[in-house]
Amino acid sequence: MASIYMDNVLTDMDGKVKSMIKLIEEDADSFARRAEMYYKKRPELMKLVEEFYRAYRALAERYNHATGELRHAHRTIAQAFPDQVPFELVEDSTSRSLGEDPNTPEIKHPGRALFDADDMPENARVLSTSDPERGMRKRGLKQLHEMFGGKEVAAESFKSTNGRERTDPEQERDREERFHDELQQLAIQYQNLKEKILQETERAGKAESEAQGLKEALADMQAEKEDVFLQYQQCLAKLSKIEQELNNAQKDSTRLNEKASRLKLKSRL
Repeated sequence: MASIYMDNVLTDMDGKVKSMIKLIEEDADSFARRAEMYYKKRPELMKLVEEFYRAYRALAERYNHATGELRHAHRTIAQAFPDQVPFELVEDSTSRSLGEDPNTPEIKHPGRALFDADDMPENARVLSTSDPERGMRKRGLKQLHEMFGGKEVAAESFKSTNGRERTDPEQERDREERFHDELQQLAIQYQNLKEKILQETERAGKAESEAQGLKEALADMQAEKEDVFLQYQQCLAKLSKIEQELNNAQKDSTRLNEKASRLKLKSRL
C-alpha cells in the first residue's frame, strides 16, 4: 500500500516538474516577448510550485511517521527483550536532512504564506502540529521564497520595460542573458529538489519496511513469550499436583506405620 501511494505521489510530482520545465523553457523571438511571457506564466508556475511543495511535504511527513514507527517498534522490542536487542536506536543521519538547515538564510517576504494548513493533506496537518515540524515547514517556505521572491522584482522590471522606450542593445542583451541565467538556475533547482525527493522516498520506503519487519518480529516474540509463560504455568500446576500427591503418600505411609506398630504390640501380648 505504501509503495503504491509513493508511486502515485512521485508520478504526480514528476508531471508537475515536467510542466514547470516546459513553462521555463518556452522561448520567444525577442527580449520583450520573453519578459511578457515570464510575467504572464509566473502565476501558473507558482501554482505548480505550491502543489509540488505540498506533495513533497506529504512525502516528508510520511517519512517522519515511518521512522517514528520504526523507533517505537525498536524501543518496544528492546524493552521486551533487553538482553537480545540494544535499547538505543541510532538515528539515521538522513532523517536530519529534513530537519534544520543551518545555511538557510532568513528570508523576509511580504504577502500571504504560500500554503494554508487547510490545503495540506490531513495526515500532514496532524503531524505538523509539533514545533519541529512547523520549523521544517517554515524552512521549506523560506527556500521557495528564496527561489521565487527575487523574481517578483525582475517581473515588475520586465513589465515596465515593455511599456517604455527600449534601452540600448547592449543593456537589453545583458538583461536577456540575466533572465536566461535565472531560468536555467531555476530549472537546476527543480531537478535537485526532485532528486532529493526521490532519495527521501526511497529512505522512507526502507524505513517503513524495517518498521513492518520489526512489528512482525515483535509479534512473533510476543507469541513465543506467551507460549513460554503458558508452559511455565502448566509446569507450576503439575508441580503443585505432585506435591499434593506426595503429601497424601506421606500421610498414608504414616497411617500404615502406626497400624503396623499397633499390630506388632498386639502380637507380643
